[in-house]
Amino acid sequence: MNKIFFIIIITFFACERYSPSSNSKISDSSPNTYTIFLKNVDYINGFDLENGIKSRTRFKCPLYYVDSLGLISEICPDNGTNDTITILHTQDHLEIVHTIRGLDFFYYRLDSGDTLSLHYEENIPIAENPAQNLYYNLLKDNPFEKIKDRYYLKFPGPNSLYNKYKTRDKFPEELERLLPLYRNLDSIYQLIKKSHTYQLDYIRNNSDSPDYWECILNKEMKRLILSSYFINDLDTSIYGKESDFDIYSISDRFYYKTKFDQNPDSIFNSVQNHCPDINPNLARYYFQMNLERFTEAESLASINNMISQYYKSFSQPRDTVFIQGLRMKMGVEESLAEDIKIKNKAGAKSNLNQVIRQNGASLYYIDYWASWCAPCRKEIPYSIDLKKDLEEMNIRFIYLAYNDRIDNWKKANDELKLSQYKYSYFITNSRSSQQLIDYSIKTIPRYMILDNDGKVLVSHAMRPSDPELKKVLLKYLSKR
Repeated sequence: MNKIFFIIIITFFACERYSPSSNSKISDSSPNTYTIFLKNVDYINGFDLENGIKSRTRFKCPLYYVDSLGLISEICPDNGTNDTITILHTQDHLEIVHTIRGLDFFYYRLDSGDTLSLHYEENIPIAENPAQNLYYNLLKDNPFEKIKDRYYLKFPGPNSLYNKYKTRDKFPEELERLLPLYRNLDSIYQLIKKSHTYQLDYIRNNSDSPDYWECILNKEMKRLILSSYFINDLDTSIYGKESDFDIYSISDRFYYKTKFDQNPDSIFNSVQNHCPDINPNLARYYFQMNLERFTEAESLASINNMISQYYKSFSQPRDTVFIQGLRMKMGVEESLAEDIKIKNKAGAKSNLNQVIRQNGASLYYIDYWASWCAPCRKEIPYSIDLKKDLEEMNIRFIYLAYNDRIDNWKKANDELKLSQYKYSYFITNSRSSQQLIDYSIKTIPRYMILDNDGKVLVSHAMRPSDPELKKVLLKYLSKR
């Protein structure tokens, strides 16, 4: 019998019962050392569907952990490489998570001084120390599932993420018959837990730390329920009391992020109203997630106001580190700048006007795009072909990633082969540039033609796939 993942949209209360967690205690001694050896890294952050569609998730790196500041850190080695990572931490134990195709999580618990050595078998990380393979062994030996057979398809509407069912027509009747049973989270959780009896028994009988692993497994089952869409929006239930939020637990963070994603406005409202029962560290985490969501759409003034609220609520070194990282990631500076500030893949900073002044080309074709913009990406191969066709014509093509995230841009830059081109940049102040406001850059893809003084000749130029674009560029070039 295959394991079935269920997904539910829920409405729940945002006040979490708080009492200090023993796992949150910071060691007063010297930093603890943890070492990770990675051999022949083989990581895929998604899966391919039968219809040829490639599904990719937000987990672009294999490994994650929570650092000494309480911020999520990622480990991103290149595929096929060997790597050694040393982590210094104030905690006397560390929770490492390895994502599997961006959907499943393997957890490793390391005590101070421990080494985790991983090699890969068909994209699955295997620890050299058998004792560290507890979670993997549960999956491998479980008669109800095999990790290598797990493929998923998101159905439209409320039914989603049933493994291996490729179309709605193949949706099994037995699941339809079970639908009335799944009317609240408690019922679902108990049924899922019953299907995990094998794993729970294995943990209790074979682990040196059964409480820790049983806690992980319970959080994973709850997260799977929360992150799925099995019943419709009206079938809601309040889930029971949760364990205390551990600031250094990556499993806690993944679980509570899933809860936040289900009902962010209600949860954040409780945080802003200083709900007295909410764990302060969990309140900080909820606020951080809301800020990341907020900065994607709001104006600079609104973003700065929300950041001010954050600083008033929290004032530790970790908060400054988080805000600085958020501003860099989201392209939001503290104040409005005149120029479009940019940097290349190597991190060298400049601005668009400076590039134009120093370049010496006669004409500039500016392409505003982003990694998340499908129409933008579709046009880039046409743009590259046109650029090659006009290579001797002193026309410079400049690619500017607008309102993007830098890690996403770097990846897309490589995929689209723009990283081989000198004039591909990331805009570091997409949300705080007066020049972008003056240009009325609000939607992308957007194309402009500029002269060698930076004067706008065509504010809304044709797309690269338009055959007429070449004629327009040559016409303006003949006038120079």
